Amino acid sequence: MSDLARQVATVIASHLYRFDSESALQEGIHRALDSLEFGVEREAILGPGERLDFFVDGRVAVEVKIKGSAAELTRQVYRYAQRPEVEAVVVVTSRSRLTALPVTMADKPIIVVYLVESCL
Repeated sequence: MSDLARQVATVIASHLYRFDSESALQEGIHRALDSLEFGVEREAILGPGERLDFFVDGRVAVEVKIKGSAAELTRQVYRYAQRPEVEAVVVVTSRSRLTALPVTMADKPIIVVYLVESCL
């Protein structure tokens, strides 16, 4: 598994977030990711219709989801994992129904950060 992806997931999981929308959660995550020694690009465009919430060091995709279906999220994460520039995908969610993702897709690690205990 990608050490950077593990580090990103750990940083995100170690913070408490107050949010009432996905964009508010993204703001909190952006502040948390600022502590990393790597570049963090917000709303990174990978291609037509492919916008990551965050792209860390040009290698780790971070997708934040608080609504939508598990099937939609799975398809989205799989598209990201197929990209050659993406080494790993970190999914951040506050919904248990969105946590059931495979541990790998397209031979790349998928890490889910479930924020149930860090949400205020």
